[in-house]
Amino acid sequence: MRSVCKKLSHKFKKKLAHLVENSDWSKHANSNFMINLSDKPLSSHVKCALGYGLNFASQYIDYVDVVKGFCILEKYGDVPVQDLHICKGLIYSSLTTSIPNCPRRFSLAYKKLKNYKDLHIIKADKSNCLVILNRFDYVDKMKTMLNDEVRYSKLHKNPLEPVNAEFDKNLKKNV
Repeated sequence: MRSVCKKLSHKFKKKLAHLVENSDWSKHANSNFMINLSDKPLSSHVKCALGYGLNFASQYIDYVDVVKGFCILEKYGDVPVQDLHICKGLIYSSLTTSIPNCPRRFSLAYKKLKNYKDLHIIKADKSNCLVILNRFDYVDKMKTMLNDEVRYSKLHKNPLEPVNAEFDKNLKKNV
């Protein structure tokens, strides 16, 4: 019996992996969107999730904007009150049930990435891709760049103070 369960379990895991690999989410992810310069190998789920960019999973619904929209509609719209209450009920009830905007494997991949305190993910300067570096290497490169006295010079005072003072002066005149 145990042998049969193992075989079935293996068969279903293989089938699930095949479905995930051939899903639209996996097909449309841009695997060229990221460059891994760290020493940590990334799983296929993490690579696939990063193929959509860092802002992909952070989209959220601003509930305050939804409520404001209904208030404006109530005040200025010509929608019958009864219809408006029905719409509010439908929308508000759907807002209470959270529906993720990406597959669970992507959410787990982002959580896993967040737990890697020794990695630093940044957007490349001249392209639209992500670069994954070891945090120590990134900090070391930044320190080297900032200590380059040919390109950068240390400021002894804030050069914007006179501009800010002039702005504040003009602002007080106009108030």
